[in-house]
Amino acid sequence: MAVTVRFARQDEAEAVAALATDTFPLACPPTLGPDDIRDYIATHLTGAHFAEHLASDQREVLVAEEDGELLGYVLLFFGPDGEPSAELGVTLAPAGLLSKLYVRPGHHGAGVSRLLMDAAIERGRVRGCDGLWLNVNYANLRAQRFYEKSGWVRVGYVDFVVGGAVHRDPVYQLSIS
Repeated sequence: MAVTVRFARQDEAEAVAALATDTFPLACPPTLGPDDIRDYIATHLTGAHFAEHLASDQREVLVAEEDGELLGYVLLFFGPDGEPSAELGVTLAPAGLLSKLYVRPGHHGAGVSRLLMDAAIERGRVRGCDGLWLNVNYANLRAQRFYEKSGWVRVGYVDFVVGGAVHRDPVYQLSIS
């Protein structure tokens, strides 16, 4: 069966949270300890958080699925939730935030990320955005290469705090209009 991308259902909040728990550590820098990773997950990636995202009209959760298994997900913020601060360097407006795009490690390199990216871009267009923006961990060079290969342009930096440590992460934007 082929991989499909679709909107996550409200009753999948816990399943998407489990996927987030499995995939978030893959994007963390090696300097981030396991306790800090667990704390971030417990604070930001719970079933309750995903239920809130799924209930919001300003956020969208898309999942990649094959044979009933969730392989990856993307979390998008639109409207005021997705607007970048001026100091981040994002020049596209209106812009949506691609907050998360994660794929299970066994499916890296299989095109799942590309399918999720294409779906995110389409959702941005449907929402009337001129572009999307994101930040990615400074040490996640694999993700940075993927975004750059996909046409994203580095425009600035943002301080992202995890576990009390400040990470100076690059900010990217992509024109989609």
